Amino acid sequence: RDDSDRDEAFCRGLAADLDLPLMVAQLTPPGRRAGSVSLEAWARTERYRALADFARQCAADWIVTAHHADDQAETVLMRLAQGSGLLALAGIRRRRGNLVRPLLDQSRAALAEWARSAGLGWIEDPSNSDRRFLRNRLRHDVLTKLAREQPGSRAALLVVADLAGRYERDCATAATALLKRVTGPVPVRAAPGGQRGRADRGPAAPAGGPAGRSGLSEPSALAEFPPICPGWPDRQGF
Repeated sequence: RDDSDRDEAFCRGLAADLDLPLMVAQLTPPGRRAGSVSLEAWARTERYRALADFARQCAADWIVTAHHADDQAETVLMRLAQGSGLLALAGIRRRRGNLVRPLLDQSRAALAEWARSAGLGWIEDPSNSDRRFLRNRLRHDVLTKLAREQPGSRAALLVVADLAGRYERDCATAATALLKRVTGPVPVRAAPGGQRGRADRGPAAPAGGPAGRSGLSEPSALAEFPPICPGWPDRQGF
């Protein structure tokens, strides 16, 4: 963005005031190609890649983002509008690996009020007002009107995200338990040295299973089971 230098200067000043280190990455959007992802999706992917690089450089255990409850409500509504599957309605995950989002229960208004009370300033990203993006149209046009017509609508969207998240966790637990019964222990982490761990081979396939198979040895074998929960694993999560 043309005003990104202004944002960087603000962050450098704030970091200096708080005596905190600051790491900056400059991202250059690629030229648009037929079939390529949207600019918004590209920027999201590159931001997380930059954060992961920063974490490695400073040996950080965790990456923390400031996604809040309004972001979550917008995400759920957007997924509904796009016809996403049930698991995608879990929206923004509270944790993915070493990435955590501790503010998902706090509204934007509550966070802004806290910042004001603490004497902290912030910068509004002008792209958040760009109605070319679906999220912004839903935020400024749909959610605003919906909140006037149905004051509890934002909370209802958050309940949907919570229920879908619980369902996702239940599906993962059930699928893992089923796979263990067929194959034995499931490897969940890479082996030392970066090599992929292997599952212990289990007993012969149960009666009625594929002939000549002596059990499945990789977690990817989940794909061979009927869809316990369609859409799992979710590829649309944040």
